Amino acid sequence: EKGENGEGRLWPANLSGADLSGANLVGADLGNARLVGANLTNANLTNANLEKAVLDEAILAGTELDGAKLDGASMENTVDTLPEADDETAEDEESIDDDEMVAAGA
Repeated sequence: EKGENGEGRLWPANLSGADLSGANLVGADLGNARLVGANLTNANLTNANLEKAVLDEAILAGTELDGAKLDGASMENTVDTLPEADDETAEDEESIDDDEMVAAGA
């Protein structure tokens, strides 16, 4: 559906659980949208309308929200960092490398 200024409207949309990582949603009209648990990692929501949107439990790591309209939006239990499991995996890989060096006699 077209908005007053001809821009596309995406509401009321149910995007719960959607993988929108890296999406370019600059100026998108997501007012009243359901984005529960959506992955918005590194998405660009600059100047997007998210008024009254439900973003509960959404992943917002690296999400660009400059100028976004968030009046009345619900953002309970959102995640704004990447899971710590990634850090633990990196540490495990480093320790494996150290063990391999010892086993090789380094």
